[in-house]
Amino acid sequence: MKRTKNHQIVTSAAAALFLVTGSAFAVIDVLHQEDFTSNPGGSYSVLGGSSFSGASGFTGGFGNTTEDMDATADGVPGTSPSGAGSFQGSFGAQGAPSPETGTLRITDAGFLTDFATTYAGYASYSLGFAFYASVVPADFIITIGNGVDTYLFNALSQVSAGVWNDIWLNFSSGWIGSGSSIPTPLSGMTYMDITWSRNGTAAQQFYVDDITLLGNTSSSSSSSSSGGPSAVPEPNTVNLLGFVALMSLALRRFRGFDKGVAAA
Repeated sequence: MKRTKNHQIVTSAAAALFLVTGSAFAVIDVLHQEDFTSNPGGSYSVLGGSSFSGASGFTGGFGNTTEDMDATADGVPGTSPSGAGSFQGSFGAQGAPSPETGTLRITDAGFLTDFATTYAGYASYSLGFAFYASVVPADFIITIGNGVDTYLFNALSQVSAGVWNDIWLNFSSGWIGSGSSIPTPLSGMTYMDITWSRNGTAAQQFYVDDITLLGNTSSSSSSSSSGGPSAVPEPNTVNLLGFVALMSLALRRFRGFDKGVAAA
């Protein structure tokens, strides 16, 4: 009778543990990505009025080789760092200093959508891209809008010179415009502009690559200048891992006890 009771306890606890831990771990998927390994066409263009005096537009000869924008994706993977291919917007050398600013305009519907509807089943979303700057630009602004509402995000603090940088947008704070944040990320938005300005008179090169949208089944993900979202087990998961070990130990003890009873 004791043997049956012990096995019932272990079986019930194991079943409960399986049900709980089945949803305890966060899963991060790449939902949409542009890696510029080929020309993406008209949904990525130089905005009219831009004053890039150097090369601009799609380039197949230079791309991100260091920043893994989908490093945290443990579900559906991506292709970052994708290597050759990027979007360039550069400024040539000047004799006399003169302000120059240019903008990459993005109208890709894969990024400009109501995430919760188009990519249902995720608790949080993160959007980032790789950005190369031969010098730190005078400014670096991301603008999202639809012709009525406009939101601006200053990402200059995330840029270092001479390297590829991982740039992440925080949808919860840091925005200037129609509100302090975008309530439903990019819902109803029709364009996203990435804008930068020259800094000094020397020739300077800027490139955008591996634009990446991630979906996380946990709401605990965060975006920052220090590496983007992370899939860290939630506290209750750590407790449950300990519980797994304890239950395994208990099961072995129960089996040993049963063998002793049977021998007697």
